[in-house]
Amino acid sequence: MDGVSNGYHCQKATGSFTSGNNTQVKSQNSFLDGPSNFMSEFSPPPPPYDTQKATDLFRSDKGKELRNNLSTILDDLNNQGKKLLKEKSENLITTEYRTYLSILIGGSVITFLAILISIITSLSITNPIKTLIAATENITKHNYQKPINLVADRDLDVLIH
Repeated sequence: MDGVSNGYHCQKATGSFTSGNNTQVKSQNSFLDGPSNFMSEFSPPPPPYDTQKATDLFRSDKGKELRNNLSTILDDLNNQGKKLLKEKSENLITTEYRTYLSILIGGSVITFLAILISIITSLSITNPIKTLIAATENITKHNYQKPINLVADRDLDVLIH
């Protein structure tokens, strides 16, 4: 697939990259292919650098405008990065709070259920014993007419009969 953007021509199928001045570079397909010999893949070799032109451009109004544009772009990127980092931080804090709240509510529900189950279990054991204590007190008072109305498990049934 071919694409043209900002004066550069990319050809993904062959892995080559062509700039506006027809300098072509072949890209490496994968890091597993090993290091590519970058300098030998230029076709034709790059022109020699003219430092005077670069210095003149840097000092000119156009160079100042380009630096200002670049500075604006970098500031925008920095601000977007800070904004994204702030959003991620807020999401992390919200998730942390929700996790804490879920653990607190879940722990409270489990504690309440454990207490409720222990109360029911203890009452199922102590109520028949209280009934037997009351029947024993009736027997010590020579009151043999009062029946023991108790439905119990096998162990307490042995004590009743």
